[in-house]
Amino acid sequence: MMNIYLITIPDEFVSYDCYDAYVIAAKTRQRVKEIAAQSAADEGADVWHENSRIELLATAVHHEEGIILGSFNAG
Repeated sequence: MMNIYLITIPDEFVSYDCYDAYVIAAKTRQRVKEIAAQSAADEGADVWHENSRIELLATAVHHEEGIILGSFNAG
């Protein structure tokens, strides 16, 4: 069983060719940060660990761990 989370970064870290949000299935908030950091683009992995905001969207969901949806700002 997984939880579904929305993870975002503040606007000051958003530029071109970067992600600003993900919807991720994971068991813990720490795992959400790790998954987001592994998929980072020009925003860099550290922003997901140090400056992200996480919201719990659903609990006890039958879903594989990983990114469900990402928001990418293309330059």
